[in-house]
Amino acid sequence: MLKLTNLFKGFSPRNAMIAFVAMFASAAALAITAPAVGSLGYDLYDIFVLQGIQGAPGFLGGVIGIAYSATMMNSGNWKLPALGVLGSSALIRADDITTTLGMII
Repeated sequence: MLKLTNLFKGFSPRNAMIAFVAMFASAAALAITAPAVGSLGYDLYDIFVLQGIQGAPGFLGGVIGIAYSATMMNSGNWKLPALGVLGSSALIRADDITTTLGMII
């Protein structure tokens, strides 16, 4: 039978305070907003995000990463190629991921 004292083993007021502060003192997530046109931030956003990640280099890098990871699946160690597939898929869909996570640029 499970004793109630075993349920709270390792519980301390310090851990409860850390959990409370982590839950209620976190910042709110905000949606992505593109910088104003003509600023340095927009130029960097245009080069790296619009032409790089969302453009042909980002898609090609994702496809090459998935293909390379798929060829490495036969090596016996499946964990590293599985992480490669996940990372490459994240590269292909990076714009949706940043919007979902609420990144501000």
